[in-house]
Order: sequence, then C-alpha cells, then structure tokens
Amino acid sequence: MTTARNPSENIMSLSLLFEQARALPVVPRVLQALLTSFDNPALPVNTLAQLITSDPVICARLLRQANSARYHRPQTISTANEAVQLLGFMNARSLVISLGLMSCFEKFPAELHKTFWQHSLRTAALARRWSVHAGVDGELAYTLGLLHCLGQLVMRQGAATQTLALDAQVGPFAPTRISVERAAMGYSYAEVGAELVQRWQFPVLFSEVIGGLDTQPVSPHVATLTALIQLAAWQSWVSEQPLDSGQVDALWPEALAQRISLPAQQGGSHFGDWTELSEGLQDLLGQP
Repeated sequence: MTTARNPSENIMSLSLLFEQARALPVVPRVLQALLTSFDNPALPVNTLAQLITSDPVICARLLRQANSARYHRPQTISTANEAVQLLGFMNARSLVISLGLMSCFEKFPAELHKTFWQHSLRTAALARRWSVHAGVDGELAYTLGLLHCLGQLVMRQGAATQTLALDAQVGPFAPTRISVERAAMGYSYAEVGAELVQRWQFPVLFSEVIGGLDTQPVSPHVATLTALIQLAAWQSWVSEQPLDSGQVDALWPEALAQRISLPAQQGGSHFGDWTELSEGLQDLLGQP
C-alpha cells in the first residue's frame, strides 16, 4: 500500500526535480502546434506543410523518411507539401510528432536513446492498432504511446544517480516500475511526465492520461485511454523478456484488456512478432 503524502511535499519534490533538470529542451513550435491540432481536426494540409517547413531540422528528417526505400518513389520528394501528399495527413503528423519528440532528447547516450524510443515507438504503434477495440482515435493513441514515459528522461537528467540505482532493482519499462519509483523517490515517471506536458502546454487530456498511469483517471474516456497505453506498454515490455508463452500468459493483465474490450488472442504470447507493426520504426531510430 502506498503511504499517503502531503500534496505540498510532492509539489516541492517535482519542483526540485525540474530545477535539477533545468536543461530540458524547449519543445519545437511545430510539435506544439501539431499536438494542439488534435483539438482541430480540420487543420488544412497546406497548414501542416507550412508548419513542417518552419522547422528546417524536422523538415529535413521528414523528407529523408519520405525518400526512403520504404516508399519506392522514382522521383525525389523535395518539399514538405510533397511529403504530406505522399504520406497522408495522419501519417505525416504522426511522423513529425515522433521526429520532434526524439529531437528534444538527443543529448542522452546513443544506447539509452535507442532503447527508450524503441519501447516508446512500439507502444505507440500497438496503441494505434488496438485503439479500434477501445473505440478511441488511433492517432491520439499513437501520440500518447510516444509520450507515456517521457518522465523517465526528465528523471534521468534531474535525478540520474537515484534513477540508475532503481534500474538495478527493476527494468525501466517493467509494469512495477511506477510503484518502485514512488516508494523510493516520492513520485513516478508518470507524475513527472504529466508535469512535463503541462509545462510544454500540451492539451490537458495528455497530462490526464499520462498522470492516470499512476493515479485514478479523471473520467471514463481518460480511463480507457490510460488502459490502452498501459496494455500496449506491457506488451512492448514483455516481448523483450526471456519468458516462455505460459509465463507471458500468466502475466497477461486481463483487467486492462477487458477495459478496452481486447480479445485475449490478440495479446500476450498470441501477439506474434513486431515485424509488420514496426515497419518504418527502425528508420526513425536510425535518424541522425
């Protein structure tokens, strides 16, 4: 059972953490605009292209994606508008959000950067696939999957020694990680992540879902999104564990699956490999 804490003590703890991690990046304007666009589904394609063009680094990375062998284009894609036309609005927005978030935290060691984003991208892709069962928007689910454990990067920057010590007890993406962090540090990466997206002025829903990973969700809609992200993150984590099918199925979080109406045969040891779902993710991880 978690020991009750004085809310003011928790706020001070988070304030100190963010003060220690004061070198946190400023979120790119294009990323903030695209995340806000979830509240404006009528955002024109040419506006999206203009936003992308306004950030030369992200634009260049998107063009590199559009010109990759995956799309088999005989002619070079040379503008953001052409890239959006090729990829489609939803895919282009998701790619830009992915590239923008990854660019925010490039100063971490390469192996940590790769491991963290592989888990996050897999969680995002699976949340998008399973979103149809939950009855929620697939691109919103994808974005929340990307964001769900950003708090860990803040903790690794602002409380590196304590976070590394926790790694020796439990893996960074293990389902029990949140409770272990809270017991040891008084807050979890979910609480830190919720604070981060608030500071970045992302939509309130994002903070509610990320914070809901560690607290009681504030509404049925938030509870559904939270369960979806938790289940996708669990599948991403368990796929990396040296467990046989029986052990995986014994760990299957049935309550989460029921919350999003996901049939058992689509998860756990029945999930299969990530080849199809992860198509294109390795290209993102390889972005310089």
